[in-house]
Amino acid sequence: MNITRLTESPAILDRPVLFGIGGCDPSQAVDVEIVDAVSGATAGVKRLCGLPLYSVDVAPYLRNMTDIRPAREDGRAFVQPERWTAAAFVRTEGVESDTVAALYARQCPAPGQKLSNAPEIKTIGPGEYDLIAFVAQDTAPAATLTFGGPQGEYAIEVANAIVQGRVTLLPVNTAALQQRLAQDGRTIGQFRSIGVRIVNGPHTICQQYRIEPAAARQTRLAWINPLGGIDHYSFAETAEQTVSADKTIAQSAEGQYAAREITSGETVSVVSRCETPDTARWIAELIAAPRVWIDRDGEYLPVAVASRQAVTETPDIPVRIKLSLTHTCNHIL
Repeated sequence: MNITRLTESPAILDRPVLFGIGGCDPSQAVDVEIVDAVSGATAGVKRLCGLPLYSVDVAPYLRNMTDIRPAREDGRAFVQPERWTAAAFVRTEGVESDTVAALYARQCPAPGQKLSNAPEIKTIGPGEYDLIAFVAQDTAPAATLTFGGPQGEYAIEVANAIVQGRVTLLPVNTAALQQRLAQDGRTIGQFRSIGVRIVNGPHTICQQYRIEPAAARQTRLAWINPLGGIDHYSFAETAEQTVSADKTIAQSAEGQYAAREITSGETVSVVSRCETPDTARWIAELIAAPRVWIDRDGEYLPVAVASRQAVTETPDIPVRIKLSLTHTCNHIL
C-alpha cells in the first residue's frame, strides 16, 4: 500500500485537498485516519472498500482545524497563531503520508506574498491596530518600521525565531508603538507615516501607512480576506444606528409579567472615506468575507454584513462604499 499527496502544500481550503491511496485489495475495507499534524489527534476516519485506488479529500477536516480571529498583540515580535495554519497527514495500516499545510483562503498566495489585497498605502490612526500576515519562508524574518515626519525618521527593528511554513503575523499596534516611542521622548503625533519592510527569506514585503487623526463616529472593521489574512479598515462615519429587541413574555402565578428570553439586535450603516476604485474593491471584500468583526476599543465583536452588493467604481472618482452591519445577542433570563 502507498499514499501520495496529490495537492501542493500549502493548500487553500476552498477546494479539495487530496491524497491518493494505492495498492489496495478491493475485497478488503481500508480505514484511513486523518491526523492533525499539530496536536497529533485523530480528526476523523474514512472507511473505503471496493477499489484498488482511492482519492481522499481532507479539506473538511482541515477547515475544522482552523480558528482565525483578530487578537491584539503589542507588535514587539512576529506572532504565529496556532490555528491560522492547519496541517494534517493520513495514515492507514502503518503507512503515513507527507504532511499538507493549508490556509483558510479562497485565493492562492504567491510565495512570500503578504496575505492581503490591501492597497500599498493604508491609513491608520492613534490607538488603531492592523496586521500584516504572510507565510514564513524561513525561520528568521526581519522587519523594520520606519516613522517619517517633518523632524526626520525613526526606525524600530523586529526580529525573532519562528517556524517556517506557517502563517506569521506582524502586528502594527499604534498604542504599543506610542509606548516604544515614548522611551526615546517621542510621540506618534510627531510623524506622518509608517513604512513597514519585512524580509521573508528571498522575498520582501512592504506596507505603507499614512497616520491620520481618529475621526469622530468612525467604525473600524476587521475581516478574513480571500488570501487567508485579516484586514482592517476604518469607515469614516456611521450613517445610521438602530437597536431592536424580540422578547418572550411569561406570566407568573401571581399575575406578574416578565421577559424570559430577549434577542437584541443592533444594525449599523457605515460609509467609507472617498476612495479610488482599487481601494473600493478591496473594501468590498467585506461582502463575501466568511467572518467579520467590529473593533470596539480593542474588543472584537462578530458582526454580519447584511449588504449584498457595493458600487466600487463610478464615472465620478472617488468612490464611497456604504455597508449595513448587524449584531445579535440572545439572553435567557
